[in-house]
Amino acid sequence: MLQTIREKSQGWIASLILGFISFTFALWGIHYYLTGSKEQTVVAKVNGIKISEQSFNQALRQVQTQAEARLGANYSNDDTFQNQLKSQLLTQLIQKQLLVQALESQNFYVGQEQIDQIIANAPEFQKNGRFSSVKFQQALAMLQLSPEFFMTRLADQVMTSQLQKGLIDSNFSLPNDVINAIHLMKQTRDVGYVRIKPDNTKTATKISNAEMKSYYETHKADFTLPAKVSINYVLLSVKALKAKQRVTDKEIKAYYANNQSQFIGQNKKPLSITQVKSQIVDTLKEDKAEKAFAQDSDDLANLAYENPNSLKAAAEQLNLPIETTLYFTKNTQGQGILANRKVINAAYSDDVYEEDYNSDVIEISPTEQVVLRIHAKTPEKLLPFNQVKSKIQLILEKQDKADNAKKIATQIAQALAQGKSGAAVAKSFGYAWHEKADVDRHQQHVNPKVLLQVFQMQKPYDRKHPSTTVISLPNGDYAAVALYHIQKGNPKTVTDMQKSAFAEVIAKKYGNVDYQLYLETLNNKAKIKKYVNFSQG
Repeated sequence: MLQTIREKSQGWIASLILGFISFTFALWGIHYYLTGSKEQTVVAKVNGIKISEQSFNQALRQVQTQAEARLGANYSNDDTFQNQLKSQLLTQLIQKQLLVQALESQNFYVGQEQIDQIIANAPEFQKNGRFSSVKFQQALAMLQLSPEFFMTRLADQVMTSQLQKGLIDSNFSLPNDVINAIHLMKQTRDVGYVRIKPDNTKTATKISNAEMKSYYETHKADFTLPAKVSINYVLLSVKALKAKQRVTDKEIKAYYANNQSQFIGQNKKPLSITQVKSQIVDTLKEDKAEKAFAQDSDDLANLAYENPNSLKAAAEQLNLPIETTLYFTKNTQGQGILANRKVINAAYSDDVYEEDYNSDVIEISPTEQVVLRIHAKTPEKLLPFNQVKSKIQLILEKQDKADNAKKIATQIAQALAQGKSGAAVAKSFGYAWHEKADVDRHQQHVNPKVLLQVFQMQKPYDRKHPSTTVISLPNGDYAAVALYHIQKGNPKTVTDMQKSAFAEVIAKKYGNVDYQLYLETLNNKAKIKKYVNFSQG
């Protein structure tokens, strides 16, 4: 089995270099992840190996940034969403540690040559298409990592990814699996439905003042203006440092002499130093700025930590201005540094918002870092009832119409289940009936939510007595849906290429099950202790 896994995992490393680096930064690129410091609070232990609260929080900030970029407007800072994110992260970190321990116990390892190649080919560590030791050191300095620690964690990531891919790709499917999949996936259904628009219904009663006050009392959070903050910050950037750099004629001549191959003209004749002077100056300033940035980054982190109640020391020693933002809320999607979710999260973190400390160094981009603290804040404010009364009335009227629409849809569904004609029942309520035979899973001109529901419904007793249900649609409408008949997919209509695709998908599904079972086995055998419970906040 292990040999099969080794063979299946070859030839894919190159295509995942960027993924390794990014994922390593997110889950493994945290200082003292395995050992932690003796004084740190522990969030979990995996067979005696500690996961510290500090390292967990560092990983969480990176995961939050990735989630915000991936989800956009669907990202949320509410407790339910954030606790789910934390719980998933802790599970991932525990699983990674279990896998590393299992692989090491079986003498798996990744050679140094392979790790060196991955690092050398990573775009994050390159300049002008070549590996840059300055960029590499700079990236590790921002994460407070030693090269040895980073390489070890990267090797762990390569090993665990090889295992996962090997288990998934080494599985297979049988002919009957493919036939059954075609029966299911190529299945068609005869359906009918009617849509009920709430706005076309009438409110049953007039909304009373007492009802509005009751709604206000039970939904105060909806009428509360969120807390706002303004922050002070210092911004360290390569661009600003570059503008301060000075280059001597001696340095220009030395660079020109040592890099002749870069300055060959179209006729393969060397360009004169005068012709390329501005290019050399720019390159030298960039190199000096990057080195200064790496040094100042360390100083910024130390100064902000050693002077937690002020940015003055960092600003004066690094010659950086202290800047101030306008007020913003926890869900702001602003401009400048406020366009970065890490900045927003840091401003509302307990250490910064509640304790009034400086933030950690926040990476805005590979060439920009910021440290912030609260300048001013305004608490959340509950709007008075009279100010929101008209809004509440509209909410309750809309809710009443929605309830009425759902009631009508339910009555129609009940009539359909009793064997009455869909067209006749819909017409009696003043609505149009839609009916279509041989609907497949990708059917055009059928409401997507209705289509999804149809393929989740149980087989009807017979065509005259369909299976029925009522669903709400994304725009607020309701639909009464009827399923009349189910027809299995025909394998004869599927090409050999499509059958091969089915077989490959099924095999990967089986492989994923094997991988999850392997993780479950490791989990069951391990001694795992969690010291936090995110389901309870």
